[in-house]
Amino acid sequence: MTGTGASFLMRSTRKRRPTMRRPLPADGSYLTTICAGKYQAGRGYGRLDVRIVEARMTVTLADGTRRTELG
Repeated sequence: MTGTGASFLMRSTRKRRPTMRRPLPADGSYLTTICAGKYQAGRGYGRLDVRIVEARMTVTLADGTRRTELG
């Protein structure tokens, strides 16, 4: 991710599936909106537009076992 201009990077769980708001055809990523900040009476939660990039990572454990994970 170095050199991409990203200002925030987070790894999420498989259970969290954000709603695709707009696909970005260049690389398969997409835009979505997540709740950000604390709840404010009369205003709700803050919203943050984010770009989702799904990646698969191959992990090699100390015993040589390898597995591929969605990262």
